[in-house]
Amino acid sequence: MNDGVKVLDRETHGEGSFVFREGQGAARAYLIQKGKVEIIRESGGEEQRLGLVGKGSIFGEMALIDDSPRMASARALEATVLVSISRDVFESRMKKSDLLIVALLKIFAQNIRTLSALVNTDDGPAQVIDETIEESGEESAEGTDEATAEAVEEKTGAEGGTS
Repeated sequence: MNDGVKVLDRETHGEGSFVFREGQGAARAYLIQKGKVEIIRESGGEEQRLGLVGKGSIFGEMALIDDSPRMASARALEATVLVSISRDVFESRMKKSDLLIVALLKIFAQNIRTLSALVNTDDGPAQVIDETIEESGEESAEGTDEATAEAVEEKTGAEGGTS
């Protein structure tokens, strides 16, 4: 379906390396093939962990949906391999989608940004997330699974390569 054209790239990030920083413009979303990434935000001069994502999870997608600056930073916690989904690829796929679905995604993204701004208090969302994780006994909400990562690669034509 992709006529042998490479549509996605892979990126590698070492432990402690930032994938992106809060406030930056967004040109890509990411699918984790290997490793873990923490999503963090600065509040009152301190870092707050908003989440932890691992293999099979996608992050950074909201900025592609609503073309707003990054709400948070993403930092690799260990050697990490990411499949990078460009804005061009994302928009190409969105143009093929139902207009109602596209409109709903944009509304959802805006609602999440609004709620995030409202809950960013001194207790911060990180405390709420950490408490939820402790209660559930899980390290994080991993999002998707290995099968999802493989399906995305298969359907989008991801190929090896690093940047």
